[in-house]
Amino acid sequence: MYVIRTIRVLSLLIMAAAAAVSYSTQRGLFLAWSVDHFTAAVAPIAVDLLAIICTLAVHTDGVAAKGRRAAIVVLVLTGTASTSANFIAGVTPGSKVVHAAMVVLYLLAEWIAAQVKRPTEFPSHVKGTPHAPAAAPVSPGQPPLTIEVPEALAFRAAQAELRKTSRLAGMK
Repeated sequence: MYVIRTIRVLSLLIMAAAAAVSYSTQRGLFLAWSVDHFTAAVAPIAVDLLAIICTLAVHTDGVAAKGRRAAIVVLVLTGTASTSANFIAGVTPGSKVVHAAMVVLYLLAEWIAAQVKRPTEFPSHVKGTPHAPAAAPVSPGQPPLTIEVPEALAFRAAQAELRKTSRLAGMK
């Protein structure tokens, strides 16, 4: 557990280093392309924030497989765009490689961190409602306890809220 946490922290440090280098590189590139100063300052932040959102989605327990795949695809797209912009912005062949490599290092660190992540207690691909272990105490005359997955609880809460707030006659 300690090693996994250390890998995650180091991955975040690589992300911060890549974001810092990438920001100044992309901002300079956008200014060289005659993009207005405000957009040149904000656009690299938007790209990095999108990558951070994707990173959080990949590392968050309970994210549906479809959401995790979407986050990975978008992370690869933002990483590719950022790598390309950093490469284009380089002045010498060496600076092109170094600037692009910063983004690639971040993507590789995220890939490794995702591979060594601690598995969830109930993976999202497991269907059905898991039951409490047989050793769980049961009150006399009561059925055994049932543990519901968070997705089922969230669905029921959203369904109840929709019934309360809906203006459709059939939803009441």
